Amino acid sequence: MLSGLTPAEAYAFGAGLVHFTLALVFWYGRRFRPDWGLSWLALSYAASALVNMPGLLPSGAARQPLTAGFFVVLVLGVSALAALVAGVRQFIGRGRQPALGFALAFVGFVAASSLLRALGFKDLGGQMAASALFVYLAVLCAGALRQVAGIGNRVALASMLVYPVMVLSALGLGMDTTALNLWAAVPFALVGLGLVVAALGRYQVELDAELDRRERAESQLRRLNASLEERIEARTVELRDMVEGLESFNRMVSHDLRGPLGGLSGLSALAGQALSEGDTQRAQRMLDLMRSETGRLVELVSDLLTLARVSHEDIELRPTALDGVLDEALQVLALSHGAELAQAISRESLPEAQADGRLIRQVFVNLLGNALKFSAGRPGVRVRVSGERTPGQVVVEVRDNGVGFPEARADELFQPFRRLHGNAFDGTGIGLTIVRRIVERHGGRVWAEGRPGDGASFFFSLPS
Repeated sequence: MLSGLTPAEAYAFGAGLVHFTLALVFWYGRRFRPDWGLSWLALSYAASALVNMPGLLPSGAARQPLTAGFFVVLVLGVSALAALVAGVRQFIGRGRQPALGFALAFVGFVAASSLLRALGFKDLGGQMAASALFVYLAVLCAGALRQVAGIGNRVALASMLVYPVMVLSALGLGMDTTALNLWAAVPFALVGLGLVVAALGRYQVELDAELDRRERAESQLRRLNASLEERIEARTVELRDMVEGLESFNRMVSHDLRGPLGGLSGLSALAGQALSEGDTQRAQRMLDLMRSETGRLVELVSDLLTLARVSHEDIELRPTALDGVLDEALQVLALSHGAELAQAISRESLPEAQADGRLIRQVFVNLLGNALKFSAGRPGVRVRVSGERTPGQVVVEVRDNGVGFPEARADELFQPFRRLHGNAFDGTGIGLTIVRRIVERHGGRVWAEGRPGDGASFFFSLPS
């Protein structure tokens, strides 16, 4: 089949093989991106392969005018160019109706080549019309490149310029028209290879973008999972605290409440007996004790209500001047401690924090009240309030020179109804639990340091 081929025919045959391979590549690629016009490009290069490969059509068909073989080759050649126009237009996003583009390109090429022949260009009319089609496609690719500066449009533009440049260069070098018509299959093959590169480049960009999108989605999903795990952990801690609180409440009901209530019952019986015997002095002593027990019950119930309120009340975080909140807390404490308060408490300027001022005031009241209570009876009562800003948070310290506590039992201080000093000091054992609940609901934490007989320091942090 290859014997007797001229060099130009051999070039054309080799290019025809490339055309056939390109047709298979485009046909395979259409499965992945059917909207890129790859089916039309496959049709274009399949038709061109039939024209250029000897043996696939009758020998010399194109050189015998007005024969069936001549018209078959003519239709296939023009169809190859028209299908290329339809495919490239769709590839760059300009071919919403590729079939119409194919038809217009087919008719336009026939009309242009006929006109050029009529003007005296004879055998060069077809190549000149084909070059004009490629220039037209290059202009479209340049316009698409201005809108979307992607690798696909850049390579497509360069590919469209290959054919007219090579054909005009061959004419300038004096190649005869018969050899040129065969040799033109080579630049046509290069155009197809360029379009393959353009499609692969664009597909790689889309794959990279899809990979990046999936990585961002996975990263966001991981953040959401981490956030969900944090919320679950926080909720678990909250539920554990609630269970511990309920267990402590049960113990409290069975001990702290039952004790005073039992005492009240016994004292009332004794007071009644004393009155029946006419012993008013003994009855008065019983009534005083009953008043003391009733006060303990009122304080305990009040603390329980406060704990329930701060556990469920909505928090409004806003920039809050802690100095102003401390002033309000000192006004509350002044009602019970009087003039000695100003002498006992020293303070430094506190930074601003993100907080709910109403609840933080309760924190200051409880911590300062504790500091004054456990420092009572010691010479030179000193309570100091200070604060500092650290990355992302504000830390406040309340230090006293009171009785202190064992360092190993620091965590027990914030458990409900836990009283490290027993009945040596008044209280319900709920005050520091209230402090912890408020601070943790702000997203902070509370802790304590101290030594027996050497005072104590209580710290809490708030978001800055």
